[in-house]
Amino acid sequence: MKDKKRPLQTILQVLGSLFKNNSALNGATGNPWWVSLVILILTLGCAITPVALFYDGQRGEQYIPAYNNGLEVALADFQIALSENDLDYEIQQKGEGENAVYELNEIGSNTWDNVFGLNETPYKHYHVGTIDADGDGSIDLIPDYEIYFTKRGGAELSSFKDQVLEKANSYFIFGKDAFFFGFLTNGDLVSASSGDYLRLVGTKLSDLGKVYNGDALVDGKTHVTEYQNGVLNNYKQFINKGYLTYHDRQVLVWTLAALGFFFIIVILGGLVIFIGTRSKTSEFRVLSYWKCTKIAIWASLSPALITLILGCLFLQQYAMWMFILLVSLRYMWFSMRTLRPMPTA
Repeated sequence: MKDKKRPLQTILQVLGSLFKNNSALNGATGNPWWVSLVILILTLGCAITPVALFYDGQRGEQYIPAYNNGLEVALADFQIALSENDLDYEIQQKGEGENAVYELNEIGSNTWDNVFGLNETPYKHYHVGTIDADGDGSIDLIPDYEIYFTKRGGAELSSFKDQVLEKANSYFIFGKDAFFFGFLTNGDLVSASSGDYLRLVGTKLSDLGKVYNGDALVDGKTHVTEYQNGVLNNYKQFINKGYLTYHDRQVLVWTLAALGFFFIIVILGGLVIFIGTRSKTSEFRVLSYWKCTKIAIWASLSPALITLILGCLFLQQYAMWMFILLVSLRYMWFSMRTLRPMPTA
């Protein structure tokens, strides 16, 4: 009969350990090691879930600042220029499997050099300034965006991006195997990101200039605002897909980092409890390091559950530090209230 009651007793101890130190103490010292292992897995799973969800929710378009100096105007005018000059590009896959590469290639009847100039001359978009800086009696046109196409890839493309950045204008660079974009204010870089073409095979730059109202194409010259907003949305989707490779890597790296970090925190919690019970007046000085580690594992479940609930609801960006804070408080409370040494006579 006693053995039949054991599973129920263990479950009640686990539930009680969420808010009672004695339940955690008795459960950790009175149950087999595998129960602590199950609780450790549950703890780490709950604690890392908000971290994984936070990084999974990141999108490339978040690097487009709310105040972007009329980005939609520049992109819409650029798309119109491509269309009027029969200039187009397509992202194509070459090779298969591990040898596959994804490149942006010209497919229109015209070339970038013919339309915008030789030697990687950018498409420049201007806005009307407020001063006559050169003193010729007219208000100056000031470049706000530069859009590039280059056949460079890899390290050469990154180097080219650094050269563009020195010009102190916001930019969008379509490279051979990746794209870069950045926003500058008064010469200072305020936001930047990049992406690759892995999930964009078959996409044409002309597709980014196609805006629909129902089944009808929107004319960029007669419905200007609708067209500009539509083009901006198309670019956001383009950026989001290009960002996915980096996004997936970030989710994996940060989730594994959080998993390892939280595991170390729990193990260190066992060491802290072990050291705290070494006093000669402590009735718990007989506890081994292994049992102290199990106590730390049992005590960590409730902080992990709180982290899961709060993190999933509205505090995902603080989930990493939330668990550390909560589990540290639990260990402190446990040591001061339950494992404190007996007073000397």
